[in-house]
Amino acid sequence: MGLINFHNHSEYSFLSSLLRVDELVGFSAFHRFEGCALTDTLSTFGYFSLAKYCERENLKPVFGIEIFVKGVDGRGHYPIILIALDNAGLENIFSLNTLAQKHYYREKAYTLEFETLAEYSKGLAVLVEKELYAHINSPASMERIIECYEEAFPGSFYIEVNYTGEIKVPILKEIVNRIENYSMRGIASCESRYFLEDRFAFDFLNDYRKKSLDNEKGQNIPVDWNYSVRKEEDFYRIFKNHPLYIENAQNLFSRIDANLEIKSFKLPVLFDSSFSRLKELCRKKLLNLKTGDSLALYEKRLEYELGVIQNLGLSDYFLLTFDIARFMRLKKIPYGFGRGSSVASLILFLLGVTKVDPVENRLIFERFLNPGRKQMPDIDLDVCWKKRKFVFSYIASKYGEKNIAHLSNINRFMARSVIREIAKSYRLNKAKLAKILSSIPMYRAVSIEKFFRSDPKLNILYAEDPEIKEFLDIVMKIEGQASHSSLHAGGIIVVPDGIRKYASLEYSNKGELAAQLTKDDLENTGFIKMDILGLRFTTIIDETMRLAGIKEIDFNNQEAFQLLGSSDTIGVFQLESPGMRGLLKNIKPLSIRSLSDVIALYRPGPMKSGMMEQYIKRHNSPADRAISKEAAEITKETYGLFIYQEQILRLAVEVAGMDWGEADSLRKALSSKSNSLILSLKNRFLEGCIKNNVDEEYAQRLFGILVDFGAYSFNQAHSLAYAYTAYTGAYLKANFPLEFYLSSLNNNIGFVSRLNRYIMDMRYHSLGILPISINHSKTLFFRQSENALRAGFALVKYVGANLAKKIVKEREQNGEYQNLLDFYFRMKDKGLHNKAAECLIKAGAFDDLCFSRRALLSALPEIAKFVSKHYKEEENALFSMREQSPDFTHFIHPEENAPQEDKMILEFEATDIFLSHHPLDQVKEKLIDHNSDKIEEIGQIKQGIFIGYFYRMRVIKTKNGSLMAFGQLSDDTGTAEVVFFPKVYQQFASLLKGGKILLIRGKTQEGKIIVEQAFLF
Repeated sequence: MGLINFHNHSEYSFLSSLLRVDELVGFSAFHRFEGCALTDTLSTFGYFSLAKYCERENLKPVFGIEIFVKGVDGRGHYPIILIALDNAGLENIFSLNTLAQKHYYREKAYTLEFETLAEYSKGLAVLVEKELYAHINSPASMERIIECYEEAFPGSFYIEVNYTGEIKVPILKEIVNRIENYSMRGIASCESRYFLEDRFAFDFLNDYRKKSLDNEKGQNIPVDWNYSVRKEEDFYRIFKNHPLYIENAQNLFSRIDANLEIKSFKLPVLFDSSFSRLKELCRKKLLNLKTGDSLALYEKRLEYELGVIQNLGLSDYFLLTFDIARFMRLKKIPYGFGRGSSVASLILFLLGVTKVDPVENRLIFERFLNPGRKQMPDIDLDVCWKKRKFVFSYIASKYGEKNIAHLSNINRFMARSVIREIAKSYRLNKAKLAKILSSIPMYRAVSIEKFFRSDPKLNILYAEDPEIKEFLDIVMKIEGQASHSSLHAGGIIVVPDGIRKYASLEYSNKGELAAQLTKDDLENTGFIKMDILGLRFTTIIDETMRLAGIKEIDFNNQEAFQLLGSSDTIGVFQLESPGMRGLLKNIKPLSIRSLSDVIALYRPGPMKSGMMEQYIKRHNSPADRAISKEAAEITKETYGLFIYQEQILRLAVEVAGMDWGEADSLRKALSSKSNSLILSLKNRFLEGCIKNNVDEEYAQRLFGILVDFGAYSFNQAHSLAYAYTAYTGAYLKANFPLEFYLSSLNNNIGFVSRLNRYIMDMRYHSLGILPISINHSKTLFFRQSENALRAGFALVKYVGANLAKKIVKEREQNGEYQNLLDFYFRMKDKGLHNKAAECLIKAGAFDDLCFSRRALLSALPEIAKFVSKHYKEEENALFSMREQSPDFTHFIHPEENAPQEDKMILEFEATDIFLSHHPLDQVKEKLIDHNSDKIEEIGQIKQGIFIGYFYRMRVIKTKNGSLMAFGQLSDDTGTAEVVFFPKVYQQFASLLKGGKILLIRGKTQEGKIIVEQAFLF
């Protein structure tokens, strides 16, 4: 009979285990267990992985969970293990976990009532330990507990005899005695959370968990107990005196028949004859779209795509996406050109789901869907960020709220964060921590172990310092582990027979329901997943076109291509970064396809491999374009380089004679760098080439090129769709700049660095930003004149959108504000408070009303006091208090009315934006002579010279009594923190006064500038 361990925690118990599901299943298979159980705490995230890995290893998956319930007397909370005996039990696990998550969202506690547990007990076995032990000295209480569990789980209630090391033996002896006294079924288990060699690392993870969680998940896990994974022979040794517990475990395992069906397609049936409906829609759309000679080409493509879709049984999926797109068009909800490989489908183009003609652009349908595909394809959409919620609501109402949910993300410990967090528990010396962090780049998601290969300094630290070696060994065990779940930005799942049949649901901070599933879980399954991403640039395009009064984009506009070639692309989707702008300057794209190449090339892989440099060289020099005859047709537009995955597919099919399924397997193997799969397909590729009369030596070379560059190739359909999006932004900026900036600014309220950047770019284009005015501003930016925008109240700190709207509404209904006193009287009962009024003054909102900001700031406390004191009395007063109030000048101190304040500083304090002008404007001509680095480039350089406005300096005292300083440095591309360590501060302290323009030389680290030298500029 089969034996398994019924108490295993994986990383999806979040901060409570170092075991990954694949490792757990692999261990079970290697050590001849017949199955593998997963019993994570309040989590079913690992179920799909468990099902997939167990199928691969020919093991039986056992689906369980650890949840918390109140004692049968209604008090306390105790963890129990539930095991699904059948699919009804599996659904009840999902239901109970969802209820626990709902309870936590509402009450901040996961613990369920015992009655709730009993209500959902069908198809479940329960393993109980903690509650029984808590009442070990009360026979009456134990009898009551046993009686209640037996009644709720007849024939499926077990007392868990959970061995976790010798230290727990005294506890187990007491439990064993009670089992024998009550003739109860004991079941052998060995709670596992790590492999034995990782025990020390788990202690530090556990320490972090206790500090991070203040709910039931933060339950005590005694670190002196042993939670290592056990082999089958370990069980027989540990329980040699209690063979019945082993037998009970074997009997329970034999009863389990729960299957998580994940391979068959889960499609809502929309019509009795869905395929006929799809075919009819497409033909009608095609006849409206095309006539003449090209119609035959489109008809042939349509017939082919329809055949593939019919054979795979996906008609309803395409009709579902058509329905969503139809709803968005009907409700005028903007959405993008398309995303991902779905852009290659003519059918989706005809249905209006995508907006790029795949036939005209020669996109390969098989990258999206081919006859050999066995899993659901992805159809993703970029939607107006303001209206995405309406799309989700429509899908929920149309297909049933029980059938739709957001997907989740698994957030993992990355290199820098895990080093910082574990260093606290380890109490690593700060100097050593700084040395380690200096070798770990900020913005690269690469493992610490890989850093060893490229950083000799880290190797030396590891080899020569035993403490650092021990620390890094611990950290590498924890790095990459799941830390918590979060809501996926755009992913949703639609299941016709209900989400809760396949997953638990949990709540985001905003109350949105998310399935305990990720997009990775749904890979190679039959589930519909869609990514409906709220994209700000989609909204910006729509709003700019409406402001400009245009309905069409000219895709051959010279002004747009000139803008791209000059890299004037601040604010343009995908094209804003310094590196991308440099690439645009080198290539100067003159077509959408060329812009698509730029987007595909600007990624770490092509940069690292040299592909980007090769493309630039070949693009600018026809003499360097060496293209082989076999790949000529396939790579002629990319100068002999395999930039796109579609080119790999074509080469595999047209030159090597592979079918589309094999070609797609090769494409995936190259992308994932799966050496074993690449080698397994190599012979098939070479044989096909030789059969097609390709020289064997050259075929070998071709395959070598694919291996070298295949991992860096990109999805052409996706790149092209985003090229259309980016071009649209460039066209609007080039031809309707004020409308473009207005929409860009209003859709980025709250993103200070972007606002500053866009405002600086406006000034560069001689467009103006008028300051905030209490009698002219609106809530957001608006067009004040032909060449200027007026800033809105929502920019001001402590004001916010609601108060801003009320200020505007009051002004529109009752006339302009006469002065600060009048404003305060009129807005006091509408949510105005002193902080908001103070920031409005600092922002210059009252500058038009004669008095200086300093005078108004001085008068504000007295005005606020006066209004507050008399406001409540106004209802009962014979005359209005406003009529009796003194003249406004009564509150003004004449000596403070001189315009001595630095308006820019006050404005910046109130908005975090250099609204009227940037301090560097006064040294524009001088800056031309200095080839300084830009703050936006900090992430790409290790050392630099920066010229910027220095402000917000603060000085602190270190532990040894030395002084050091921090501050902010701003140029026309962004803002960064600058750090003056004690020696440097001592040397340059006399220069460091806020409000100065400095030239700073220093290193960059974690987005900061570590100053080495500083000079007044």
